[in-house]
Amino acid sequence: MKKILNLIVAFAVLASASPVAAAFEASQWQFQKDVIVDRSAGAQSTFAYVYLDHDVASSSRNDWADIRIKNSNGDEVAYQVLNDIDVPRETSLPTILDSSVNSRGERQFILDLGRSGVIHSSIELRTDSLRYQRQVRVYSSDSLLSIDSSAWNLINSNGYIYKFTDDVTGFTGGSDRVTYPYATSQYLKVVIGAGAEGPVGVSSASITSLERKTKNVVTFTSQAAVTQNAAEKRSEYVFDLGSSGALTNKVKLNLAQQKNFNRRIIIESSNDKAAWNYAGTDYISRIDTPLFKGERLDVEYSEQRARYIRISIYNGDDAPVPLSSQATFYESPRVLLFDALGERNFTLFYGNKKAVPPQYDLSRFAQYVTFEGATRGKLGVERLNSTYSPDLPPITESNPYLLTIILVVLVLVVLGLAAAYLYKGGFMKTSGFNQNGENIE
Repeated sequence: MKKILNLIVAFAVLASASPVAAAFEASQWQFQKDVIVDRSAGAQSTFAYVYLDHDVASSSRNDWADIRIKNSNGDEVAYQVLNDIDVPRETSLPTILDSSVNSRGERQFILDLGRSGVIHSSIELRTDSLRYQRQVRVYSSDSLLSIDSSAWNLINSNGYIYKFTDDVTGFTGGSDRVTYPYATSQYLKVVIGAGAEGPVGVSSASITSLERKTKNVVTFTSQAAVTQNAAEKRSEYVFDLGSSGALTNKVKLNLAQQKNFNRRIIIESSNDKAAWNYAGTDYISRIDTPLFKGERLDVEYSEQRARYIRISIYNGDDAPVPLSSQATFYESPRVLLFDALGERNFTLFYGNKKAVPPQYDLSRFAQYVTFEGATRGKLGVERLNSTYSPDLPPITESNPYLLTIILVVLVLVVLGLAAAYLYKGGFMKTSGFNQNGENIE
């Protein structure tokens, strides 16, 4: 009886545990690359990192959960995929002082950041107005001055904000961010230029502080196939980025001469030019009038991992804007961070859409690891995994809860056997009956 109770306790402990992580079976990963970490004698950290290239991005899952890395001994190494940035940028909400409209019809106000010494480089405005295109000037000061004082230090004279609102659809697009050179002043004066719609109403503002490490943005140019969709009154530009592994979120369009236009655009992405996914809506414009001069040809959209980007420009009854078919795209690559522990040779595996996301301690403290002092590694060429066997997946890899279910069933079986033993043995004896039900008293 004692042995049965011990078995019950052991199975109960196993069954109550969290789902068991399946062992990494390299045969289920289609591709691999060598990773070389050339550590220098002056390395300040055991951590290393490599930039994931288009090969890895094209064949891995969108959440990067099918990536695995092994050292030269064949041991699995914990990793974390990060943006190329040490810490997220911080924002603060300064106090707005002395908001007024001057004699030229310009909205002006002072922002009090609360203290000096904080490095900042941009302002995000919250406005009440529905339509405007305005130039913005930004001034700084270490002490609070009157809003009309000539002692303010001009740090940006050509900021640009705009907003468009579609009365039919209710869609609103625009940009109210103004950047300027790094400053540490406690006070900023903001002057928003005048316009035909009247002074811009500003309800609040936020200040963005300096990022410890900015993204390693990669730019490249691409040529578009251009078609005119007369039925829907739009111009369609389809850019081939060359690989489904391109991680883009911004494009800069090129225009030589056209002036005074304002067009709504829609951005979509695809890997086959058949099924298109919505990525964003924005406006492009170039205004050159006596009252206002400015343009917006940079378009941001939600990050896409796709080979083709389609930009549709809605012309209405105007002639198409003669944009160049060549544009510049901005890409933000991912970084694979791992603890090299003094080793040099590793193997990266990827390409398993059914892989279960790994669970590493590193994911809980990766935000405290910086790239400073870490060693940058290099990726080798892509090659097929010679042990790849997609038709024979480990049952625990595709069914992570299977082992737990089996343990629970075993516990129930053991409990059933124990109950039968107690009923036929201990219960019968204590109740005065034998196992045949005969009274033994």
